Amino acid sequence: MSSVEKRTVADAVAARRDLVVIGASAGGVETLRRVVSGLPPGLPAAICIVLHIAPTSPSALAGILSRAGSLPCRPASDGEPLCLGEIRVAPPDRHLVIDDGRLRLTIGPRENNHRPSVDVLFRSAAAARGARVIGIILSGTQDDGTAGLAAIKAGGGAAIVQDPVEALYPGMPTSALEHVRSKTPAKPPAKPTSRHRVRSLNCIASKPLFTPGPPTAIIERPSCRPSMRAAISEAQPWSIIPPEPRR
Repeated sequence: MSSVEKRTVADAVAARRDLVVIGASAGGVETLRRVVSGLPPGLPAAICIVLHIAPTSPSALAGILSRAGSLPCRPASDGEPLCLGEIRVAPPDRHLVIDDGRLRLTIGPRENNHRPSVDVLFRSAAAARGARVIGIILSGTQDDGTAGLAAIKAGGGAAIVQDPVEALYPGMPTSALEHVRSKTPAKPPAKPTSRHRVRSLNCIASKPLFTPGPPTAIIERPSCRPSMRAAISEAQPWSIIPPEPRR
């Protein structure tokens, strides 16, 4: 393993990327809890989360995630600035939007039959921060987040998708892997091989913002690598979509 792969996510994010956006739906709460539990204190990135929830249901997600890890977490407030090392969660029946370094809560039309919508958050993050964004798709049904993840990738950001085999509901991860790729859908390998054990989130996050030439197309499933545990979560394998080359 190279020295780059051994870097922590804090080092990588501090050097290159400072906004992590996460989308999840059915089956996503436990995975979110495990993701947050693996993040180091003082992470130099803001984290914004959309979890599909009924519009009239109170959300307990912020409390769950606050107890799960070391980073403070609370529902997003309209107009507040992005805060490094903190997590904000979209409240029920409001889209969460990144607007010039601030969070906005809007009552726009439902997208993919959801408000909040993962696509709305991801598109706004791509527009606001470009290559400084890491987008993550977790368990869920249907395809919310696919278009937004494509926008993040097209802007030079990093795209990470939970392995559909490991997701309780594989619809959202499967859709992302099938559509947020060039030419052919990406299929996670049945088990890791040396060819797939190439990069973790650390390595992707540590690349320069504008990398000349096309990136190496890879899928990896680091089920128990220490670098991935430090990077995002010790719970799940992940499929990693490399950023689009800048033109």
